[in-house]
Amino acid sequence: MQLKGLYIPVTTPFIDDKIAPEKLGFNLEKLQPIELAGYVLFGSSGEAPYLSKDERVTLLKAARKSIPGSKSLVVGTGYESTAETKECTRVAADSGADAVLVLTPNYYKPQMTDDVFVRHYEAIADQSPVPVILYNVPVFTGVDMSANAVKRLSAHEKIIGIKDSTANLAKLIELANLPRKTFSLMIGNATNFLSGLFLGAAGAILAIGNIAARECVEIHRCYQEKSFEQARNVFLRVLPLATRLIGPHGVPAIKAAMDMQGFFGGLPRAPLLPADTKLLTEMKELLRSAELL
Repeated sequence: MQLKGLYIPVTTPFIDDKIAPEKLGFNLEKLQPIELAGYVLFGSSGEAPYLSKDERVTLLKAARKSIPGSKSLVVGTGYESTAETKECTRVAADSGADAVLVLTPNYYKPQMTDDVFVRHYEAIADQSPVPVILYNVPVFTGVDMSANAVKRLSAHEKIIGIKDSTANLAKLIELANLPRKTFSLMIGNATNFLSGLFLGAAGAILAIGNIAARECVEIHRCYQEKSFEQARNVFLRVLPLATRLIGPHGVPAIKAAMDMQGFFGGLPRAPLLPADTKLLTEMKELLRSAELL
């Protein structure tokens, strides 16, 4: 599997705080005409920390039925312990995952050294039936895996890339230019999407794709075709959605915007609060300005 292109980290639909697999299928079907590389389940946008293991399996099986073989299905399997992550990776592979996205362990922050990360991920990759993607998102975990640790891990044949959601451009340059050319950097922060492509990223896994999938695909396509001015224009049109909605307000904002666009967003799972009236008003204005309503 070559990791490249645009992936959407899809949201998890809930009705009365219970998972709604049929609504997940509905959203995936609406996205099918768009030339995405694939989808990610149980990332940050999917409220992964709030899902039980049984719920994950149910949702994964529902998603697999709605996703054609031409598009990849990546599944988040990161837990705090190496043993639990290995087991969840095996279950995900058995249930139809094409690859897994593994979040950095983070609870014992002072002990999360390069050696700890390397040992953790190598142990997972050694036993994983499918390719492994590293996931670094310090804004949520409070830990930032170093470029040196990623370089060491990139030598493992089962580890095919990293989703890095930091804003550190100097680090992204290092990650985009590691010796192993089949190891891919995927941008995870929409504000760095276009600059990341210029630095050498293979693509992106972006929460903003839930509400601007066609635009994100167009940015990537224009970059590949060297239509840089067009890529810039589209990027600047949708950028306020990332900086003013998704960045400050996260999942509740994404889900409310999806509802406005005819997808099923629904409410976030408790303890997250839904978007309030003020946010909904601002959101509608931003979506209109971005030509998404």
